[in-house]
Amino acid sequence: RVAILDSGVDPDHIDQNGTVIDQATSTFFTPSVSPEPGPRWMDDQFHGTHVGGTVTTNNIGTAGTVPNVTLVAVKVLNASGSGSFADIISAIYYATNVHVQVINMSLGAYFQREGRDAAQLVRLMTNAINYAHAHDVLVVSSAGNSNIDLQHDQNYISVPCEVGVQMCVSSTGVTDTKA
Repeated sequence: RVAILDSGVDPDHIDQNGTVIDQATSTFFTPSVSPEPGPRWMDDQFHGTHVGGTVTTNNIGTAGTVPNVTLVAVKVLNASGSGSFADIISAIYYATNVHVQVINMSLGAYFQREGRDAAQLVRLMTNAINYAHAHDVLVVSSAGNSNIDLQHDQNYISVPCEVGVQMCVSSTGVTDTKA
């Protein structure tokens, strides 16, 4: 069971349709603006559906990375891809408490390390991620798309990437340069 904390998941997408999504535990912290009768956790942007399809699919159109995975859609981002860290933190606790094995967050923001707001956010996010870790949930987050060298730039912190016990992932292109 993998929780996709993102813009939602489209249960009617050809690659997600069927038994891939656990509709009973999928939920929203930011409601969908899609017309009824769709679920309130319906994807308004396609990013969450894309991320879910990278994890797993029903193998009709494409094949995801891991077979036989059930997705739990946890909508925390709106139609423009924005959301609040309060919703994201709440969603981490929710996903942990509905017994997922993995939480995926392809989202985040950068903050100056010295700011008071950053310190409080880091503390709250660390508590949530460490709560998940203490309950045997692997948290995976994205390093982002801003081409920032997180290892050497000491002025910024990437949240949630650099907080708590988790795995932060990045990618390189075909020439082995940062994506």
